[in-house]
Amino acid sequence: MQYNHVLQGQAQMNQNDLTFLKDWFANYCVNFSTHVEEDQRNFAVKKDHTYHVCLNALRIVRSLQLNNQDMLLAEAIALFHDVGRFPQYQQYKTFDDNISANHAALGAKVLLEQDVLRGLPEKEQNLILHVVTLHNVFTLPDT
Repeated sequence: MQYNHVLQGQAQMNQNDLTFLKDWFANYCVNFSTHVEEDQRNFAVKKDHTYHVCLNALRIVRSLQLNNQDMLLAEAIALFHDVGRFPQYQQYKTFDDNISANHAALGAKVLLEQDVLRGLPEKEQNLILHVVTLHNVFTLPDT
């Protein structure tokens, strides 16, 4: 099966952009540091989970023999897929969307409010936001 780059012919993010996004995420996580042991452990679990998802996304991209551009996008999406878990836990002390808030929607809100994706081409910003918003839905929309 051959995969085509989803943004072929468009301006594209580069390694420097991904480095900026990774640095932003690391700094974002620091903002949730606390002296409450259970809370700190839960934030650490989500941070570690995110880095594992990034590694798995890269493994998948490599196994599909996708190009470097798709690899950058996959890693950026993996990096942000659970960014909403941090404010979710901070406010509700749970990771259960059913009794708190939709963490995917919270994640997109964080990315928008903090203008994290501002340095990326608009199509890539939209793609990342769209995937982050939908990453936890049961059924994807046709579009």
